[in-house]
Amino acid sequence: MKSDAPHVLGEQETKQLLLRLPYRFEFRQVALPLGASGAVAGRIIGAHRTIVNFGITLGSGKPVPVPHAGIDNASGGTAFIVTNDTLVRAKARQLDGGKRQFHTVAQQNEAGQMVLAVEETLCRSGTGKTCPV
Repeated sequence: MKSDAPHVLGEQETKQLLLRLPYRFEFRQVALPLGASGAVAGRIIGAHRTIVNFGITLGSGKPVPVPHAGIDNASGGTAFIVTNDTLVRAKARQLDGGKRQFHTVAQQNEAGQMVLAVEETLCRSGTGKTCPV
């Protein structure tokens, strides 16, 4: 009997999958969210010097908060939740001295592509399919 349940990735497996993407990753320690089987967090750095902070909850559980964005921008599949800071609120910008997160259209576009690449990589590895829309 074959199960259609998604494969829940482990922390090391998740990091290895992410490191195959064409971006640089810097991982940081993160507390295990309530109900989760694992968690991975850090930042992604793209070719245009785009930086996106992210958190990934593995299994089910609460989202991993990211600096200055919390859990407001959370999405994902049935076996993971990805949070990121691509939609930083005005209040958060004030904490950073009013600095903009993305300075060019290329950075804005790349940020979206980076988050999408992470989500699609996790979906394909966990279910063998693309993420549902």
